[in-house]
Amino acid sequence: GAGTMITISGDDDVITQLIAVPGGDFFYTSSRFTGTGSYGELTFGGGNTATTSRIHTDLPAAHGGEYDPFSNKVIIVGSDHITQLNLNGSIFCDLVVAIPPDPIFGFDHFDQNIVDGQGHLIIANNGGHLFFVDYPSGDLCDGTTKITSSFLDISLDDIAPLIPPPPMQEGFFVGGGKVIVPLSAGIDLIPKKPNDETFILTHGFELHCDATQGPNNLEVNWGGKKDAHRFHLEELERTDCNDDGSINEPPPSDKNDKGPGPTTDVYYGTGFGRFNGECGAFAEWVFDDNGEPGKVDHIVAMEITDVNGNIVLSINPGELSTRDTSSAGTWKNPGDHSA
Repeated sequence: GAGTMITISGDDDVITQLIAVPGGDFFYTSSRFTGTGSYGELTFGGGNTATTSRIHTDLPAAHGGEYDPFSNKVIIVGSDHITQLNLNGSIFCDLVVAIPPDPIFGFDHFDQNIVDGQGHLIIANNGGHLFFVDYPSGDLCDGTTKITSSFLDISLDDIAPLIPPPPMQEGFFVGGGKVIVPLSAGIDLIPKKPNDETFILTHGFELHCDATQGPNNLEVNWGGKKDAHRFHLEELERTDCNDDGSINEPPPSDKNDKGPGPTTDVYYGTGFGRFNGECGAFAEWVFDDNGEPGKVDHIVAMEITDVNGNIVLSINPGELSTRDTSSAGTWKNPGDHSA
């Protein structure tokens, strides 16, 4: 059937390979057919648009690519390189492979790759060779990897995926409460009393781990009558739900009466919304669920910027990468601001 045209802007305007990873994120490669190019993240926006954010340049393997559930990493191939990348975009491992050139065109570079999810990688070479890579540990560079190749056909090009893209995450977070936050976290707040060092923040949310499933609501209010601020989420962009092994209880049933959600502990999200009624604001947050009745749930971190990119709320921004809160939390609901 007919597809939907997406307008690309950003650091790279040509995408060679689009790679879906768990949590609904997308990475991409951008290169010529011989490899060596850019690797970055693709963020979908409203109105059928997407933005490329380059993470690596002049990367030899930046041509073919696929998410590998066996190692929980992205594997890309190009030139004579196989590269494993972490899901934050950093390089985990890079392997150089000797590729015999074909006798007609002299092609000696990798083209496309597929994985089977069980520690096996298959790579096509435009010179007609098919490479079989066995990496039992999940680490391509630890010395246990075995690579063999076989000539198949001089016109060998793309190969079809063996496994479907990673499924969207299930589950949802519902909650909210009152939080006492250091005054320094708010911008342009007026203390109610001269010696006040904190202010009260209230929030409520219903958020799904799959950003394509709704409803997704987040409202954050802070400040006093003279300097009241409000953020209202309009579009959930990215999510990452994690069970860090800490004790919790299933959340209540959702509105569709599907029963309790999974016992996920940590919810990371980003999204666009309105700040004080003005569209274009952006929020990033990490919430922690410690079970019922919710008195020790946490806002681990949160940062909100207005339409001009000015930070208007900043709570523990250094913890926005946290996905495991089993050992300690930060700001607690309701009213307990001890660490």
